Amino acid sequence: MPKSKEKEELPENIPPELLEFYEKLGIAEKLSIELKKDFDSLKQMLHSEKQRLIKKW
Repeated sequence: MPKSKEKEELPENIPPELLEFYEKLGIAEKLSIELKKDFDSLKQMLHSEKQRLIKKW
């Protein structure tokens, strides 16, 4: 019977610590993406403010 390609099943013998590690890794990746978005937004704001101040002088 062929396996479904829609959902990959994990082996049954994975230690709970490893599952927890992968879960934390996924959370860390999501946080990293959010932080990058925030950083890029702040960078854009600083650039805009810098341009505004340059025009003011």
